[in-house]
Amino acid sequence: VAGGFSAGKSSLLNALTGIGNLLPTGIEPMSMVKTNLNCSSSYNSLIVRGENIKGDVVLLNKDVLACVQHASKSKVYVASVLNKIIIDVPTSKAPYLDGVTFVDTPGYDNSHNTNKENQTKDVDTALAAISDADVLFWCIDIEKGTVPDNDLRTLKQIQQVNEEMPIDS
Repeated sequence: VAGGFSAGKSSLLNALTGIGNLLPTGIEPMSMVKTNLNCSSSYNSLIVRGENIKGDVVLLNKDVLACVQHASKSKVYVASVLNKIIIDVPTSKAPYLDGVTFVDTPGYDNSHNTNKENQTKDVDTALAAISDADVLFWCIDIEKGTVPDNDLRTLKQIQQVNEEMPIDS
């Protein structure tokens, strides 16, 4: 699930997967990491893990994601300690999601500056996450009313890199 900053990507995934407001949806621009939501009927409870910058996967308290929403105030950014977040989502209430993994990406247009936390640009993090996907859902800010030119250019760039991912409007 990709799109521009504040296009509703995380809000869509929160609602679609039934995980409440677990994914950060703040309106403050901040650097984020790729987040995988693994949906399966074999999970009995919601589990949040993170791959740290050393490559180890660690169990996280759900409250860690709530802290991300307030990162601009605390100046502690998740990208300084994690490469990605992994959320295991039980599908007992949404069996149609069984076996689906969603990849939540940061807004590609959040900032074109290199993040001091992980030495990458948000656009690079988003494009790398998109390259892991089989299907791309592009979210558009409802207040813009149409697909902005910047989004169209980015979608064409994605298609040039991955010709097997046709872009349909």
